[in-house]
Amino acid sequence: MERLFKGQTPAELVANGTGAIAWSFPMQKPDKIKIETEAGQILDVVVTSFSAGAIWILIGDGPHSSKCKLEPTRNGLAFAGSVMGREIIYRRSVKDVHDELAKIAHPGGGFRR
Repeated sequence: MERLFKGQTPAELVANGTGAIAWSFPMQKPDKIKIETEAGQILDVVVTSFSAGAIWILIGDGPHSSKCKLEPTRNGLAFAGSVMGREIIYRRSVKDVHDELAKIAHPGGGFRR
């Protein structure tokens, strides 16, 4: 079973029909972001879904991956969450994430008047 997951993301497993992982992703190609652990290590993680209020990420590949919810900090300057007892931080403000969501929702640059 190790060979099945090697080099494939969960989104690819769902897309190619192997059905090994039952998660589905709202995006065709999953986005990746860089998060920082409490020890200062930088990790690339897969974003499964996001909104201005929360970001759901997938840490790791294959059957040993963990899903985590990042929520805005009190001051709104970052998103923070915890996975397996360790704190992780995404250092982008709520405003930046909201602006990015607006660009994705309206790729033409806004509404016509």
